[in-house]
Amino acid sequence: MDAVNQYHQVVEDLQCNHSVTELCFKTSISNVRTYFRQCMACGEPAKRIQKRFVTTQIEMEAKPFDKGLQQRYWQSIHAEYQRRREQQVTHNREDWFEWYNQYLNTPQWREKRERVLERDSYLCQGCRVNQATQVHHLTYERIGNEMLFDLIAVCNDCHKRVHDPEKIRVIILARR
Repeated sequence: MDAVNQYHQVVEDLQCNHSVTELCFKTSISNVRTYFRQCMACGEPAKRIQKRFVTTQIEMEAKPFDKGLQQRYWQSIHAEYQRRREQQVTHNREDWFEWYNQYLNTPQWREKRERVLERDSYLCQGCRVNQATQVHHLTYERIGNEMLFDLIAVCNDCHKRVHDPEKIRVIILARR
């Protein structure tokens, strides 16, 4: 489901039935008041009161339209949409890592890994000093069907550095 459809689904799921309303009014630029019942859940004008039915009592009881109520409602819709998107991303990430860890235990991966280590003479291609003990993916574009040039032999230290950009930033700042 694309982002637009997901957002519409959230709006539909949280659609208000306007069950609790209060008498309110809006004043136009020309200083004309419009009376209606404002939903206290979503802030939408739920039912307009025709001018001929506006009595003095309605004029006295009516409260000013609460713009903030509408804004808070739509902020809550947006927050729920963001929560669902994050939940979906987290779920997809967990599924991916589960698959990836299983893949790393397959004979196909072990064979590719060994070919890369042999190609690079078991020498870390990150520092060209230490013995390579790991194989790093330069891209995940063809994951599970990698070309050997998608992979590189690295030592433990270089592999950690590749996956920890904050650590690299700290090292660079410390060397200045």
